[in-house]
Amino acid sequence: MSVYVASAEDDLWANPSGKFLGTKHADLVYRLLGGTGLPTHDMPAVGQAVAGTIGYHVRPSVHDVTEWGWERYLLHRLSPATSAAQAH
Repeated sequence: MSVYVASAEDDLWANPSGKFLGTKHADLVYRLLGGTGLPTHDMPAVGQAVAGTIGYHVRPSVHDVTEWGWERYLLHRLSPATSAAQAH
């Protein structure tokens, strides 16, 4: 199973840094279950996505679902690593 978490830089009610920490702490569990987890220890820069079996990005702007975000979700879901994880 894979998961993708997204944040917006100016969506402070959604707590982008807290969401990242949640994905970071889930990394160990995903790795114990054979996944690639989250492939970074540091929060990515705004506009940069990181993805293993856990994916995360923070984009510029406020709370919204954007085309850029949907592209990241689809790329994550369709990547070989996450597709293989979905099969288990």
